[in-house]
Amino acid sequence: LATTEPNKLLPTILSRCQRYDFRRLEHPLIVKYLKEVCQKENYEIEEEALELIAKEAQGSLRDALSLLDQAMAYGTKTKEDVISAFGWHETLLIEELASILLEKNLKKALEIAQKVYDQGIDLIYLMEKLTEFFRELLVIKAFPKESKMSFHTPVVRDLVLENELEDILLIFQSLVKDLEIIRKSSYPQLQFELALLKICEYGKLIPLKDLIEKLDQISINNFSFSIGSPEEHKEIKEKSWENFVEEIKKESLPLYGLVSSLSKPEIKAEEVFLKLSSSSNIVDSPYYKILKEKIESYFNRPFRIEIEEKKRSTLEEVKERPEVKAVLKTLSAKIAYIQPLKE
Repeated sequence: LATTEPNKLLPTILSRCQRYDFRRLEHPLIVKYLKEVCQKENYEIEEEALELIAKEAQGSLRDALSLLDQAMAYGTKTKEDVISAFGWHETLLIEELASILLEKNLKKALEIAQKVYDQGIDLIYLMEKLTEFFRELLVIKAFPKESKMSFHTPVVRDLVLENELEDILLIFQSLVKDLEIIRKSSYPQLQFELALLKICEYGKLIPLKDLIEKLDQISINNFSFSIGSPEEHKEIKEKSWENFVEEIKKESLPLYGLVSSLSKPEIKAEEVFLKLSSSSNIVDSPYYKILKEKIESYFNRPFRIEIEEKKRSTLEEVKERPEVKAVLKTLSAKIAYIQPLKE
């Protein structure tokens, strides 16, 4: 009894059978066996052609031998001969399209999409093969020593080396999602073009790692940032005196009363500076220390107050002059007012 769906067999049958599971053979093992067959048959064929045959066999040695038998009958020697003999022209098209997607060239990608439409190629089949191809590129990038890169064209091989693993993974994930959409879509051509468009637009996005590094380099003296989930995200506000007053108003009304009585300070790069008149008694307020801590914490710099000295009036200055004192003492007089001289 042979089956590809043992899970559908009844327990009464399974209990009376000795089970042997046959799994798919690994790709290198199939290629190695095909080489041995060609050597025994004295048939010369390029390794790239055998790689392509083994790939199309999808782990089945029987299918691989059948394809090799047909290839020998056609007299194929090279990879191009195999593609031409079996009509696998999509293979070259997939390599070209993969190169374009890795380059993020939208114009060429849309030209390929039109070419696919004109040739009447099955888009679902093409997307499946393209997804498989990027999976192979992903394996090559992740395990370069264990993977064989000789099968791919030099252009694709160079692009794999030039692109990061994250970029290839992003394209692969996008293709997997779009493949399911195309299968269910009534307009597969439009969905195919949209899939190519999305992948090409990924190149304009800034990687998260680079974005975090740039944020770390930005000075936070004038701006505050909040990075998190959409629920935790807060609006980024400029650290101005007006915004500070609004926050104090929400926190403490006594502090707000004290802050609102002050004039707008000068916010410098090294400090927050406030100049007060001598009549101001803010320093004596019990809330001054708390206010100072709030300002320094919000603006991330020291807070300094400078109190202007009380200027004496003109009358007092005149009375202090020695000659005026002498006249007043002699005459036993007082100065009632001062009349400015007219020019």
